[in-house]
Amino acid sequence: MRQKVNKDALWKMTMAFQVSKALFVASELNIFTLLFKRPSTAENLAKKLKLHPRPIGRLLNAMVAFGLLEKERGKFSNAEIANAFLVKGEPEYFGDYLSIVNDVYKAWAHYEKVIKENHSLPLFEKEYPKESDTARVLDKSPAHLVRRVMRAQETFGYRQAVCLPKVYNFSKYNLLLDVGGGTGIFSIMAVRANPHLKSIVFDVPAVCAIARERIKFYKVGSRIKIIKGDFLMDDLPTGADVALISTVLDGYDEPECRRLLKKVFTVLKSQGVVIVNEMMLNEERTGPLFPAIFSLELMIERNTGDARTIEEVSRWMKDTGFVNIKSKPLMERGETYLNCRIVIGKKP
Repeated sequence: MRQKVNKDALWKMTMAFQVSKALFVASELNIFTLLFKRPSTAENLAKKLKLHPRPIGRLLNAMVAFGLLEKERGKFSNAEIANAFLVKGEPEYFGDYLSIVNDVYKAWAHYEKVIKENHSLPLFEKEYPKESDTARVLDKSPAHLVRRVMRAQETFGYRQAVCLPKVYNFSKYNLLLDVGGGTGIFSIMAVRANPHLKSIVFDVPAVCAIARERIKFYKVGSRIKIIKGDFLMDDLPTGADVALISTVLDGYDEPECRRLLKKVFTVLKSQGVVIVNEMMLNEERTGPLFPAIFSLELMIERNTGDARTIEEVSRWMKDTGFVNIKSKPLMERGETYLNCRIVIGKKP
């Protein structure tokens, strides 16, 4: 045996898919919502779920091992992290994202095919028409699927959206153009933190319908305008002095990314600023872990796009005409896993 080499890291990687699948199942069964402020035995919880107590008991014990539940005198209760992120109705409910990743999980089962054929496997194959442009795909998909995807994206971006007004000072700007803004969560948090600021969310019609609901929920409808359109095919709204492109460029190849940056440059006011938010790879493209995994996921999910480096995005912006380009981390203190970074450029 090579006693100086610890095998634990390899064990964790090998078994990681089992951990994630068990979490997906527990979330889908609403176990954490059922246990919110109501500790229960496995038998009583199984009765509520109308399922056999044997598999439920084992699943609950595994959730204790994961650190998501606690067990005392035979009763299970949520750990703090479960109460914060896995209870339906709570502000940062993560279950919508887990639901979509569970679908992604099924596609990963065929990753060998992607590697051998250098070709993606379309996700949601039965519902999604086979088109290369995600924006158009979403626009033609059934409403329930679009809603699932958009709510998952809002869950994914929620903390980044809350963090953005803390990291970047919007006080000098009056109108934000949120390109491919999804549910509008970044615009919502930006205008809530800056009472003078207004915003335009620009996205395809099916997504705009959901954005309208979320903006109404947060009671900022008078300050956020929704405009329908395809950011690659249609003209962008004019008049903004700051623009946001958040987790959009990773879905497209370099020519489309450059074209979108050029369109934003054209419509921005003089001295206007563009902010690009992405999960950034290091310059060698060897990490951090999440952007590296996300690069694989994009290969499975679609034939376009990739995780990017700060240098790549900065170069595209410079070539477009932006100046004073700089980068900042976009993450809450202690949360480094996603490695979100904003790259900021100014129009002369």
